[in-house]
Amino acid sequence: MADHELIERHLRALGDRLPGHVVEELTDGLAASYEDQLERLRDAEAAAHAAIADFGDADTVAAAFVRASPAEGSPCDCFSPARSSV
Repeated sequence: MADHELIERHLRALGDRLPGHVVEELTDGLAASYEDQLERLRDAEAAAHAAIADFGDADTVAAAFVRASPAEGSPCDCFSPARSSV
């Protein structure tokens, strides 16, 4: 995981909005973006801001997940276990 407080706060904010397995996948992408930005910018603070700007703020990322979710009904249904059709 990226070692920057801004990245960690962003991941906690995502964790408040999205299921854990989704946040785990997003963590890898955000960490990779941060590392790329750090290599390019050579400044941890600037790299963290740039990575989050590229990645999207927590509300935008969560909204995109809800829109892309195949869950039926309200957006909160996407966090519920799959329903059986039995």
